[in-house]
Amino acid sequence: MQRTRIERGGVDLDISSSGKRIWVFRWRVTLPDGRRVMRKRVIGRLEQHHTKNAAEKAARVFRMNLIDQGTAAVTTITMRDLVAHYREHELVGRGEEGKAYSTRDRCESVLNTWILPRWERTSITDIRTVAVEQWLRSLPRAKGTKAKIRNTMSALFNHAIRWGFVQSNPITGPVRGSGVRQSAKRERIPVVLEAAEFQRLLGKLGLRERVMVWVTMTTGLRRGELAGLKWCDVSFEKLRINLVRSIVDQKVGNVKTEASKKPIPIDPYVAEDLLAWYPATKHAKSEDYVFATNAARAGKKRGKQPLWLAKVMQ
Repeated sequence: MQRTRIERGGVDLDISSSGKRIWVFRWRVTLPDGRRVMRKRVIGRLEQHHTKNAAEKAARVFRMNLIDQGTAAVTTITMRDLVAHYREHELVGRGEEGKAYSTRDRCESVLNTWILPRWERTSITDIRTVAVEQWLRSLPRAKGTKAKIRNTMSALFNHAIRWGFVQSNPITGPVRGSGVRQSAKRERIPVVLEAAEFQRLLGKLGLRERVMVWVTMTTGLRRGELAGLKWCDVSFEKLRINLVRSIVDQKVGNVKTEASKKPIPIDPYVAEDLLAWYPATKHAKSEDYVFATNAARAGKKRGKQPLWLAKVMQ
């Protein structure tokens, strides 16, 4: 079956039915029977995009979406274009299929700090494996950080392949070992506390911090899951914790995996420490966070917002 062909379009100003000045993207469509018709889509108001250049940037993602229909609406796709498209279709947090806030935040950090400053004006068809590898070697960062940058670029190209923008991924290469080579091996061996060292650490900690350490050490909770723990999630009778949320940078989200939702048993000694913390905290209502902030700057959010655990660790 012959497919509808969409030709390269353009952006110009128009007047809406309410009298507002709006930017409109117009393009011509050649139908299977040979007829040529005009199509249009509103990009936004003049107040939103003050210049034509800004309106063109806003229309870029829509133009790229037309490619999935087998079109010629875009002639060259730069890394900036691909990142914009990836953000719209992949970096979303809506519903069960959306990415976690922490995942989106880390990805945005890599995109804005490393990938876009170096590659944003480069056509994605001009990006070569060896060039990316040499660039990564030049970065004054740890191997783990460089590996994250490489993996993010690989995800971008996988997205481009899925949408038909390119045919191959230069980051992974066509066969094993032909892609960008970047080790993620640790440069320093982690320090593991011995039992005596751990006991001395606990002796230096206050009640709140000691309970935090005991809970995380014996249950394996992630930092976001510890921050999201409420008193109603703790069952002292059944000696277990029910995980229902994770909080990163005060953004409430789901726990990372389905397995994380299973009830977690807690040791009786840990339960005793939690019971000791219960009357000591000023926020012990059922819906209060176990480790709630009591800082003056929190205002009405005292008890309704958890501590910034990164600050506690410092």
